Amino acid sequence: MPIRGLRDTTPYHWDGIPGDPFGGNNTQSINSDVEPNCSLSEPETCTRFLVDGSMATTMCDVTNCPENDEGKLGLLSGEGRDAMAKFFLAFLSRHRKRDRSPTK
Repeated sequence: MPIRGLRDTTPYHWDGIPGDPFGGNNTQSINSDVEPNCSLSEPETCTRFLVDGSMATTMCDVTNCPENDEGKLGLLSGEGRDAMAKFFLAFLSRHRKRDRSPTK
């Protein structure tokens, strides 16, 4: 699944939950609003949320998932996760449709 979001913009996941700078009503909570899990003023926090989630689930043995230097599931270091989040953000900004900015 690409990390471009439903309309090639934030949130960077098709169901609108991971990397969501807006919050509100989504598939995580259909009866009440939820808080944003990243910040539009710090866009790398949105891609970092996706990196952390991937390292803890898809990229980890769920029966024996070790922790990294930040105490998060998955062995990729905090520095490595920050670098990956910045890379994803840079990639997305170069490949985003011109009419779809992160704020639309």
